[in-house]
Amino acid sequence: MANRIKVTAAKRSAFLSALTVDANVTKAAAQTGISRQEWYRERGENPAFAAAWEEAVAIGVEALEDEARRRAIDGVEVPVFYQGEAVGAVRKYSDTLLIFLMKAHLPKKYADRQEITGVGGGPIQTEDLTELDDDERARRIAAILELAARSAKGS
Repeated sequence: MANRIKVTAAKRSAFLSALTVDANVTKAAAQTGISRQEWYRERGENPAFAAAWEEAVAIGVEALEDEARRRAIDGVEVPVFYQGEAVGAVRKYSDTLLIFLMKAHLPKKYADRQEITGVGGGPIQTEDLTELDDDERARRIAAILELAARSAKGS
């Protein structure tokens, strides 16, 4: 471990500052000249640094979200070329980024999955049907078939 670069207060500060930009550990490590593994070791051994790391990542993630919002809503200028020459620009927007933002901020409305609950938000009540005798099982099946027949007639 003779080649290991010492983590100093200045290096910690530079690493944390780089993390606030885009929450990218690899890039932050490269900017300090200290390996990712060494930074993860430092985080594991230093609770105060670990807390500062989490705060820096949270700030970096907010920056990423701000950039996603800008690209989704404000768009970006993309040059238009004709016969190899720039002749203008068009503004392009990202519907995909907008979808992700909506899912993040309104998950009940836009999430891919919906949670299903029982009455009053409680658990769904189930019954172990293997405990039923043959007569009760046949009665329940007949009732379900009757409901299905009535439903088919009504539609």
